[in-house]
Amino acid sequence: MSRSITKNTVYNILRTCSPILFQLAMFPYVARVLEPAGVGRVAFAQSVVAYAALVASLGMEPFAVRACSRVRGDRAALSLVASRLMSVGIFAAGAAYGLLALALVFWDGLRGYESLVLVLSVSIAFTAVSCEWLNTAMEDFRWIALRTLAFQVLSLVLVFACVREVGDTMVYAAILTVAAGGAGLANVLLDARI
Repeated sequence: MSRSITKNTVYNILRTCSPILFQLAMFPYVARVLEPAGVGRVAFAQSVVAYAALVASLGMEPFAVRACSRVRGDRAALSLVASRLMSVGIFAAGAAYGLLALALVFWDGLRGYESLVLVLSVSIAFTAVSCEWLNTAMEDFRWIALRTLAFQVLSLVLVFACVREVGDTMVYAAILTVAAGGAGLANVLLDARI
């Protein structure tokens, strides 16, 4: 096995496992501070946003990785394919936000959850512009893993520093959004290929 394949595998495992490990580290604290009702409110709002995010990303990543991998040696072609795929991602995110808005207006079960859903839904926009598929196609797993790890550490520190009482569910939701979407935002701001 090639050394770069081994490194990429290790980085991909780190990227995949770090969010799970950080959630396990912060959950006991969050559950104690926010109590079951607060944790349940955030989890319900997360599940609603997850459905919208699913609409926004349905099938995009495997297709985008394959399309970018085919032209990764040609900078001009890669730029064209990436910009088209990013446009599709932004359009899909807009459609997801439209469905989410309809749900907020017409689904009575979401009464009282509007603020949480809106805060958590910011991660959809971050994901739409993050172009993580481009880094995957370019096999830049080190960058993906390190920025994911950095935002997981940041979110853990923010949870322990800012979530202090039962009413901090909005703060917790904002921190979860930073953890989920911050890495994607860093991708856009710091990666010259996009």
